[in-house]
Amino acid sequence: MKRLWGWILVLGWCLAPLPGWSAAAEPLEVTSDRLDFDEKQQVAVFKGHVKAREGEMTMTSERLTVRYGQGGKEGKGARIRQLEAEGNVVLLQGEHRGRAETVVYDLEKRTLEMIGKRNNAVVEKDKDRLEGGNILVRLGPNGQVLNMAVKGSEGSRVSARITPPATPEKP
Repeated sequence: MKRLWGWILVLGWCLAPLPGWSAAAEPLEVTSDRLDFDEKQQVAVFKGHVKAREGEMTMTSERLTVRYGQGGKEGKGARIRQLEAEGNVVLLQGEHRGRAETVVYDLEKRTLEMIGKRNNAVVEKDKDRLEGGNILVRLGPNGQVLNMAVKGSEGSRVSARITPPATPEKP
């Protein structure tokens, strides 16, 4: 059980960089084949071969919807409220990898939800792996994982592979 909690912390560390998008510590750069922008609805939709990058975190998908509102104390600029990536979503940061059909990152609720439809959502680091139909992570103000819930999908259960650390050879 102790190893499972350690692995969950590793998962949290894997997902922790995402809150940086809200703090704008580094610029969020998005490229795609097309951008549809609606100022009245406060939404921007990137379509086709989408690649979003902030610092060392990269996300690719077929579509990325960015919902925003007024930002700053003076109401200047835009503040991202929610990111929703759809279609073959892949998250990468160093050795950490995540895959899902849909990823919803809600900055106001401080939640990150990875949803599998045809295939389960998956988070991996090295040989460790967590898989389920739905992975919901609640984040604290500094990006730390407060709690997580993983649900199986129809016909599939939650699975986790936790690899013990290598033990050094004794002389």
